[in-house]
Order: sequence, then structure tokens, then C-alpha cells
Amino acid sequence: MKVFILIFISLIFFGTNAQPASNLSLGHLEEIANRKKIVYKRDSEFAPSSPFNDKLFIDFNNSISDVELLSLTEHRDAYVRCFAFQALVQRKHPDTFSILLIHLTEYDLVKIHLNDTSSSSYVGDYFLILVNPENVWSDIKKLSGAERRAINHLLLANNENKLVAKSDLLRGKK
Repeated sequence: MKVFILIFISLIFFGTNAQPASNLSLGHLEEIANRKKIVYKRDSEFAPSSPFNDKLFIDFNNSISDVELLSLTEHRDAYVRCFAFQALVQRKHPDTFSILLIHLTEYDLVKIHLNDTSSSSYVGDYFLILVNPENVWSDIKKLSGAERRAINHLLLANNENKLVAKSDLLRGKK
């Protein structure tokens, strides 16, 4: 009984990981989940389209702590997981690679909207696209040579892997 009371008191004082606390507006999470797409936008006429320029992403990223982002990479909604990982990539968080490994073979589909076209991607693919050293976005966390070799090994060892980004990563420079 004492253990139960201590756990209950701890939950009251420290909260649970069931939902994010403090800075994050639950409205952002609902809007992300309800929008059902990841939008690539340009920050200037000649710049490449980027998921980091989307207003909803910027507002989300500005309202949340690293601890909350780490928790949201396990959220039930695939779009929330993608936004959380994207924010960690932009912040160059040191746990980015370990989170990528956890979600590498995640096959929930997310819709990606680029200019006037839409496509779908597996969550694992989207995570790989974000950290691929060959992508055009600068000032974000990208796979190091050792991380890339480790991912390549995992992707090659798993013949059942459905990821499309697998070939893009494997084709790149070693």
C-alpha cells in the first residue's frame, strides 16, 4: 500500500508521460493530427522546399521542450511523431540517431504535400529522408559516416524491409 501511495504522489508532483506538459499547447497536437499532411514550403523564391518552413511546424517547434519532443516520438499519431522527430533533427538533438533506429521499420503512412503535389511515405522513410546526408537542407542533424554505415547494414540485413528511402541512402556516398 505504501508503494502505491508513493507512486500516486510521484505522479501528482512529477506528472506522467501520457501527455506533454508545460509549454506545449494541446491545440498544436490536435491541429497536426487533424491536418493529416506534412507540408513542404519555401522560405524564398529560389530556396528548395522544406518541411522546416511550414508555419504549423514552426509554431509547434517554438512551443515545446526537448523532453516533450522525445516523449512525442512515441505518440499514437504518426504525424505528431514525424513533427517531433523533425524538430529534434532541426535542433541537432544527440538522441536523433537512436530514435531513428527505433522507428526505422515503422510502416504507418503519412501524406506529404510538396507545392501542388501530394505523395505518401512510411514514417521510417520520412525519418530517413530528414537525416540523409544527401538532402539539400542545411543546419540540421544529418547522419554521420558511422551512423550511415550502421543504417546501411541494418537495411541490407533485413530483406523484408519495405522502406523506399533505403535505396536513396544506400546509393549515396559512403
